[in-house]
Amino acid sequence: MIIMEALHLYCVLGNGVQVDSGLIGLDGRQVSDVCHRGLTALVSLTPIRAYKSMKKEEVIPYLFTHQVVLEQVMKRQTVVPVKFGTMARDEARVRKILESGYPQLTAALEAMEGKIELNLVAQWRDLISVLRQIGEEPEIRQNRAAIADRSPQETTEERIRVGQMVKVRLDQRREALGAEIALALKPLAHGLCPHALLDDRMILNTAFLVDRDREGEVGKALERLNNRYDNAIDFRCVGPLPPYSFATVEVRSFEFEEIDSARRLLELGEQATLQDAKEAYRRLVQQCHPDLISDGGKVGQKANGAFEAVTRAYRLLGEYSQVGSSFRAPDVLDTVAVKLFQLSQEPAGA
Repeated sequence: MIIMEALHLYCVLGNGVQVDSGLIGLDGRQVSDVCHRGLTALVSLTPIRAYKSMKKEEVIPYLFTHQVVLEQVMKRQTVVPVKFGTMARDEARVRKILESGYPQLTAALEAMEGKIELNLVAQWRDLISVLRQIGEEPEIRQNRAAIADRSPQETTEERIRVGQMVKVRLDQRREALGAEIALALKPLAHGLCPHALLDDRMILNTAFLVDRDREGEVGKALERLNNRYDNAIDFRCVGPLPPYSFATVEVRSFEFEEIDSARRLLELGEQATLQDAKEAYRRLVQQCHPDLISDGGKVGQKANGAFEAVTRAYRLLGEYSQVGSSFRAPDVLDTVAVKLFQLSQEPAGA
């Protein structure tokens, strides 16, 4: 029988949580709780969807609802978010997830107690003015003057070089300003997590983990920064948010066919251990490692393909062996790996 619905996981909470009976999740379904050993997962029944294969604009409404549920709950409780799109076939599977990740989840809840995430974006209000200022720096102005009376066709390389100099100066200014802003806010934060800069206007795009009761202090610090830079920098702070950048639960289930294929490739039995997998990998690598085969033609290409396949199989079995008891089908299908996903994080005291 094909399962058409499953439980969508939103977040993990501590014990003694009172879930709002009016909390509505995906598809207008009521959010409920699943409890195990002092941990509570918030879930709702929803149709199974392949979010990764959906268009971005199709996913956004579901992601928005997921985030709304988290932000409603975090007003009263410490939450550890679960990665969007995580599903479990039934409550027993949810309890299995809570049991498998129990040490990490309890530690994360303790670490995130009373804390919120604030996402800060700082960007130049007028990038053109900044570029003009850079263009007036002596070295750049001198290079521009040297080609001013010559045609673009005969000065292509020089113009490219001037453009590169401007880009270097802009990046240097951005880095210095970003460091100044982060330094001013570090005393208020337990951790900083830089995100990608999306365009040249951006100076800083960073998540800050702060105590909930210090959110007002962050606002005042941003006011001081705004005055320091004479309103030339636009500060936008989004939050409070759950600690997405500092503790998000990732759940990994394993397909038996995939595990079994990897096991057979490494010539292992169903009761093989991680040590057995390591020894099998070392043995097989001696037979197909590209560095050990000098033939650059079809033989070498075949060996390279075999090496990559063996390496992928070993990595998969290594990950599975951390949590799985054997390579038998019932054990593989019952196994779930839980880890706390954190973006690259910089300690506040760094």
